Amino acid sequence: MKTIAVILPVNNPDILIQTDIDCYNTSDVTYQLHYADTHLKDIKSKQMAKQGAAAIIYYAFGELTVNKLRDYVDIPIVSLGREAIKQASALSKKKFTIISAMLAHNAFWQPIIDDLGVSGNYVLSQHAPNLAPAEIRQDEALISKLASIAEKEIVMNEVDCFTLGCGSFIGTAPKLEEVLRSEFGPGIHVVDPVSVTFELLTKALLNN
Repeated sequence: MKTIAVILPVNNPDILIQTDIDCYNTSDVTYQLHYADTHLKDIKSKQMAKQGAAAIIYYAFGELTVNKLRDYVDIPIVSLGREAIKQASALSKKKFTIISAMLAHNAFWQPIIDDLGVSGNYVLSQHAPNLAPAEIRQDEALISKLASIAEKEIVMNEVDCFTLGCGSFIGTAPKLEEVLRSEFGPGIHVVDPVSVTFELLTKALLNN
């Protein structure tokens, strides 16, 4: 049995709890959630490696902290954004975008876009629900807010694929995709950054 440590950068169960990720466990790979505040995340990463974790998921969409943490551990460590952006670009036949929790977060995605070389079909979204991560899962109108944003991008920018730029959107992508397809057809895709990242690591470890 291999263990993948999932490090949440803030100690807030309103964002994520263990039962949220238990569905990704298999008979060979298990995911274990750890909370770590901003000043302890590098220490936590070291601890996870020493305790035998096969890999680490830093539960955030951006990579700034992940790049720093790679200096501390010699096991794979990833965030949620890279695989989601890669798949969104590949699925899109026109344009793709990232719906962030807050517009201020958009600047953090560009280094990943550039590194993956997918700027050609990327459109920077000018809309966001402007919710703090801990507020997202409490918002009963979340799907309608995201659908309204996505509809603007589809009509104005020919976006046909989205990903959601925050781990707090966990479980939202399938619901949003269903709403959008009911209006715009099956050519619209919404990539779940949590699912694609967890599934990627599971496959990588099983094939190693």
